Amino acid sequence: MTRPRSLQEGYATLRARVADGDPALNPSQLAERLRDALAHTSPGDPRPVTRLELPLGLDRAVEGGWFGRLRPAAVLVPIRCTANGPRLILTVRSQELSSHSGQISFPGGRADPEDVFPVGTALREANEEIGLADDAVEIIGFLDDYPTISRYRVTPVVGLVDENAEYHGESFEVGEVFEVPLSFLLQADNYKRR
Repeated sequence: MTRPRSLQEGYATLRARVADGDPALNPSQLAERLRDALAHTSPGDPRPVTRLELPLGLDRAVEGGWFGRLRPAAVLVPIRCTANGPRLILTVRSQELSSHSGQISFPGGRADPEDVFPVGTALREANEEIGLADDAVEIIGFLDDYPTISRYRVTPVVGLVDENAEYHGESFEVGEVFEVPLSFLLQADNYKRR
């Protein structure tokens, strides 16, 4: 396992590789920079891991054996390429769910034994949750794994979604699906830590 990075370190690295201080990139340039930024990533071990950022540095105390006992899960980070620029597809979890209801999330979930992990898990979950067809997604790379307090190690799988791809939020798990311009998300000024 490689040294865990903080969310801020991971975000700053990706932002520097993709946006490079130029918010006026045209859609094809931004998609190409995403491909380039993620070209070195791999789903194989050792996978980079994001630190939990617990108070008083407690995440370092639980990193050792705890990481090895986490269950595998994957999410699709779906970026839809449009004439107006790439847009990130997000979901709002259904209010009917017993856990994490109403939270904003990527489509994804725990790995099934028959999944080719992590890509198969991410694509299967995206199809189940928002009806996104596998052939509408071009997998371009992976972000750092993220350990959750609910004992999952989540592998984010980044995929470019065809502009004409159809999706919907009509599953039991998803209450709503929406898009956010990727250029907005890559601007550090749009974030506040609370």
